[in-house]
Amino acid sequence: MSGKHCPVNETIQWNDWEAFCCVVEQGTFTAAADQLDCPKSRVSAAVARLETAIGAKLLERTTRRMRLTDAGSAVYRDVAPLFARLREIRQETLAREEGVQGVLRIATPYEFGAQQLGGIICRTLAAHPALDVSVEITQGLVDPIRDGFDVAFVIVDADLPDSGTVARRIYHVERGLFAAPVLANSLPRPMRPEDLANTPTLTTPGDTVWEFQRDEACITVPIRPRMQTYNAELRLQARWPGSVLPSCR
Repeated sequence: MSGKHCPVNETIQWNDWEAFCCVVEQGTFTAAADQLDCPKSRVSAAVARLETAIGAKLLERTTRRMRLTDAGSAVYRDVAPLFARLREIRQETLAREEGVQGVLRIATPYEFGAQQLGGIICRTLAAHPALDVSVEITQGLVDPIRDGFDVAFVIVDADLPDSGTVARRIYHVERGLFAAPVLANSLPRPMRPEDLANTPTLTTPGDTVWEFQRDEACITVPIRPRMQTYNAELRLQARWPGSVLPSCR
């Protein structure tokens, strides 16, 4: 009799992993069951099976709320992108097998659409003669489901609110503070953030203060916008002596 140990090959229950990811993304077992089109009890059993298989508690559940454990956060971080990619592959495969047709509705801020989408849309139209594209200029947050968009591009300075939609970061832009040369030469040196209080500015709508980080303290400086617009090109054109411009670099 051999003393070697022969490992037992176990079938991985990938449906259990997907159910766990769906619960995290939907926020509740009930919502996950609706998304997966199966009974809530099956989703709960799948998560319990997965916890047993990996030997760790993934979700802390009470009557009022549910939260990820440290182990659950690690598992979701590693596994969720894989299922997202599988869903993308499925859609791409279906698109290749079936003729792409209908109207693709896109929401986008003006500058992003003008600078980034033109070439992509033209190539898509050329590849799919039965497809039409409708591009609508929007600002701020867009609810694709409520507003009937297939794809929505939004520019935000904070995390998107939790929802059942799939979100991807396309790009990240750092903000900078710029001043007209005449104004820059007239300001005292060295300057402190407080010296900029109520300086005439060109900003995006809603900007009323700037926040600066100094050591571990956050300094809030009130500003006086002379013009507010989401259009960065218009802000660039509107610079004049006596104004400063917070923009992108």
